[in-house]
Amino acid sequence: MAKEYNRFYADLPIFLENDASILAFRVALSAHTAKTLNKGMQLLGIAVPERM
Repeated sequence: MAKEYNRFYADLPIFLENDASILAFRVALSAHTAKTLNKGMQLLGIAVPERM
């Protein structure tokens, strides 16, 4: 999941988007991806830094 999100982020810069609805979607997708990755790592007992 992290690899695919990284590809998405590289291909479609989030904050360079001019369309407000697309920007909102990308921000929401990023937040949900972070939450999902964090929960998965927590279930595996792996500590995740707050920020990278």
